Amino acid sequence: MHILQIDASSTLCSVAMAQDGRLLHMEINDEPLQHGRDINILTDELLSKCGCSMQDIDAVSVNSGPGSYTALRIGMATAKGLCYGLDIPLLAPSGLDILVDYAMKKYPGAAYYIPMIDARRMEVYTTDPVRNLDQPMNYKAKILNEMSYSALIEQKVCFIGSGVKKWKDLWPEHNQWIGADVEVDAGMMSRISDQLLKSDNISNLFATTPIYIKKPNITTSKKVYFN
Repeated sequence: MHILQIDASSTLCSVAMAQDGRLLHMEINDEPLQHGRDINILTDELLSKCGCSMQDIDAVSVNSGPGSYTALRIGMATAKGLCYGLDIPLLAPSGLDILVDYAMKKYPGAAYYIPMIDARRMEVYTTDPVRNLDQPMNYKAKILNEMSYSALIEQKVCFIGSGVKKWKDLWPEHNQWIGADVEVDAGMMSRISDQLLKSDNISNLFATTPIYIKKPNITTSKKVYFN
């Protein structure tokens, strides 16, 4: 089964092709914040390099967030359009779930996994400490301070994601804590997307929306154009 994977949750956009949970190839743009322009170009390049056509795609998986509001909408709209046009399933794993799944494979043996996606200032998008992906995920925004994870000081914990750089500036010296400062990309989605498809955990094409966690920070211009 071929799954087209799309990540448009951050400043860079990436697409990947996976077959039965194995990454075949990934394309990523090298210019930030050009998702609307690049996502279809990247997809065409990906299909060409994999020797595939649109008709070879069995499902589309898209990172549903959290992340950049505009970028998430672009990624979700692209994925839905492809699924509707090709009449194939939509998969919509959260970026936080993607990070945990990736960390469990790359950094096995931790007692807990804590994903962190950069938000504003000292805030991150995260979950409660995760032991396994079968447990319910409590997505939330969290403001970090020195005591944020003091209860886990004696545990082996893997922190992963773009928000880890903030936490590393605060955490105490502790040789059992692992900090992986990485951005989510489409290549990380292969295993979790395959599991979702095989377990028939399909997202509703019309009801599924991005996971924002917080409302957009929309500012109103104070300029006076007419007196």
